[in-house]
Amino acid sequence: MIGRAPTVIAVLLLSPLLAACSDDFLAKVQTTSDNLDEWFAEKGVVPDQQNAVEPAQRQQAVAAEPSGQHGQNGAEQAPRERQDVAEAVYQQGLALKRDGASDRAALRFQEAAEAGHTAASYELAEAYWQGDGVARDDETATKWLNTAAERGEPRAQYMLGAAYYGGLGVEQDDELAVYWLGKAATGGHDRAQFLLAEAFANGRGVEADMAWAARWYGKAARQGHARAQLTYGLLLAKGRGLPGDPVRGYTWLTIAAGNGQAEAETARTGVARRLSPEERAAAEAEAERFQARPNIRFADPPTVMYVQYRLNRLGFQAGGVDGQMGPQTRRGINAYQRSRGRATDGQLTPDLLIALLQEPKA
Repeated sequence: MIGRAPTVIAVLLLSPLLAACSDDFLAKVQTTSDNLDEWFAEKGVVPDQQNAVEPAQRQQAVAAEPSGQHGQNGAEQAPRERQDVAEAVYQQGLALKRDGASDRAALRFQEAAEAGHTAASYELAEAYWQGDGVARDDETATKWLNTAAERGEPRAQYMLGAAYYGGLGVEQDDELAVYWLGKAATGGHDRAQFLLAEAFANGRGVEADMAWAARWYGKAARQGHARAQLTYGLLLAKGRGLPGDPVRGYTWLTIAAGNGQAEAETARTGVARRLSPEERAAAEAEAERFQARPNIRFADPPTVMYVQYRLNRLGFQAGGVDGQMGPQTRRGINAYQRSRGRATDGQLTPDLLIALLQEPKA
């Protein structure tokens, strides 16, 4: 079990912080400016560096398959019947919270959390931090947020990772940031995916790997993260990390521009000069069809593109880097598996992805 950092976690509980952790939040961790560091400082947070994370754990955290199960993936699995009851009680708590019955909602969250329900642990932590339906109690809030993070709640994990990444209220620690962001990112949290991509792009807490960064930018972009859409479009248009693909880059820049990214419009104009009228029309039509969706597939296009790129670089012909799992890509996977003495099934699995990550960068 990961060591705890109570004073760090307690200050991260306020739910509006999730909304704040968007482009504005990136002031401390990337480009713009915001006052969250002052907000943390006002709480008198004392840095705590007790969270020791082994390197192997960090690699697993950024390579594992998103579970998509935020409510019942705790480390200590209860019997199925108990899980079902906990889920029902949690849903009751959510309904009561929506109706403004905060005190009764907190009781339901408490019951579900004590039965091992992950999301209920997070809701209970939030209730204690805000004093919403219960007496405000930072220590109890800390306990339940930490529990939620360790049980696999991406929102809690993201908040920890973002704090360590930006040094917000804690001593800045890239390795702890990567660990917690990796946990949240593999759980499908788009902002965690974006910050994790930033870490790999810049070599912060990990070895720099632009192709792997592009995978995480792509996953966040597909969920609707506007800044990730801009960055992903630029990477594809310029051929950074992955082979250049101006048409696909133009598509993502068009999507980003539509989501308010002013830089995307400027970049889009430049890329347009390299495209034929037919290519621009096709890219714009693709952008028009785009709909943000949560991460529910492991072998999504950004992941397939990374695998195709790495296989080609290693000498196993996987076809074009187009994000499509076609026959050529499967043949490339088979050839790689055969050469490494692995079972040959041509499937893109977490184990295959981890193996490719561990290969020397060609």
